[in-house]
Amino acid sequence: MARPALLAVLAAVAVALAGCGSTGVDRPNVSATLVLDGAPSAGDVGIYVAAARGYDDAEGVRLQIRAGATAASGVRRLRSGSATFAVLDIHDLAIARERGDDVVGVMAISQLPSVSRARAALRAYGRFAQARSLDFGDAPSYPELVLAMKGRILREQPAVARAAIAAITRGYEEELQDPEAALQLELARVSPRREAALRAELPRVEAGFVGRGGEVGVLDRRELRRWAAWAKRAGIVRRAPSIDEMFPPLPSR
Repeated sequence: MARPALLAVLAAVAVALAGCGSTGVDRPNVSATLVLDGAPSAGDVGIYVAAARGYDDAEGVRLQIRAGATAASGVRRLRSGSATFAVLDIHDLAIARERGDDVVGVMAISQLPSVSRARAALRAYGRFAQARSLDFGDAPSYPELVLAMKGRILREQPAVARAAIAAITRGYEEELQDPEAALQLELARVSPRREAALRAELPRVEAGFVGRGGEVGVLDRRELRRWAAWAKRAGIVRRAPSIDEMFPPLPSR
């Protein structure tokens, strides 16, 4: 092939790869199991979009999405090493860390709190007194659901976290642009019997996909510190979680 033609082909390939996502030496090129916090819900739509569109492959991490048997399944799967990522209620994450589990949050999935979900998280850990009497009147804003993983995996394989976050962020951004198309991508991967429930649920949870600044996935540290202080006052945890330890910054490339 003549040199000008070869250069043109190489340039075209480079442009195509750039449009698909991360292509540098930082690509992890691995499969990673991601456990949901229960049965597939409308709140998981961005994760399904990321997998259906191949945004995960483009970043170098193929996400294997699995439903959780219970809301606490994710913590157990992370602990055992049978999952790389899990969608956790922030209170599940805090309680697991208080019990000594090396689990950390790396991305906000739903950025709006829910009273019913918080009570369910407490019940899952046997904290019935708090679940019945907890007063949410003075609760600050906080991310209800977060993407979590083992702290050791984050420290040793930060590229896996970066790839998953980039792909999932892109999935939720697409949902915000075209909710119906995003919903159809999720429905193609879950039981058709879930359609009515997911279709009714999506408009209610969609606002939680972005934070105050209008961005997907952002963990607002000021907001998280207010939540940590409130979680201690409310008796959810015995000590206010260290936000820098519970949500450590991603290691640099």
